[in-house]
Amino acid sequence: MVTAVLLGIYYFWYLMTVANHVRLITVTKLSTKVVFAMNQIMHLNLIGAMAYGVFSRHFANGGIQLYFIAILNFYIYLLAYINTPIVFKKPKKEEEP
Repeated sequence: MVTAVLLGIYYFWYLMTVANHVRLITVTKLSTKVVFAMNQIMHLNLIGAMAYGVFSRHFANGGIQLYFIAILNFYIYLLAYINTPIVFKKPKKEEEP
């Protein structure tokens, strides 16, 4: 019962946050929109997998379990790649003699 109440509070907060960001996301760059959509899809995917019991040690189908763990690892590596800082080097100006 406590878990259901906490989950209800979490999803209420989650839906309010998503609704707020959908209003703000319309004025942002395309890259931000893509990352936002990817995060929402992955969130729903992983919550669905947890509800299905995929991450349990006693899950019956190892192939599906491995698939969802691979999706989670891919998501983490993708976030690390997207958030890697970019260093710009300015070309050196040639000095006039």
